[in-house]
Amino acid sequence: MANIDAYDAPLMNGKEFEAAIKDRRFSDDNKAAARTVLCEGRNVAAVANELGIQRQQLHRVVDAIYKAHLEANQFPPDWITATVVGPVEEISKFKERMQEQLRKSRAKARR
Repeated sequence: MANIDAYDAPLMNGKEFEAAIKDRRFSDDNKAAARTVLCEGRNVAAVANELGIQRQQLHRVVDAIYKAHLEANQFPPDWITATVVGPVEEISKFKERMQEQLRKSRAKARR
């Protein structure tokens, strides 16, 4: 289980949330509670208490949705997965450049 409580800040926006719950079967109450935690940055225990939902249940729902979000957004949408063969030095340089681009892309997306 991810430690969602530790962030105490929104982890995704509404559009990202909707994409993460697409084709998932959660009750409307669980979706609303998870949206409060993930999009508003509220504490899981506090939200569960307010809405009368078991804290462990809400944690499971939040974790599942957040995991789906992370898997879907691991790389920018215009990136592809490929196998590359080449000299170790050049591959290392390439990997460093790609990691830097990924960091910049993620920082830009969070703004």
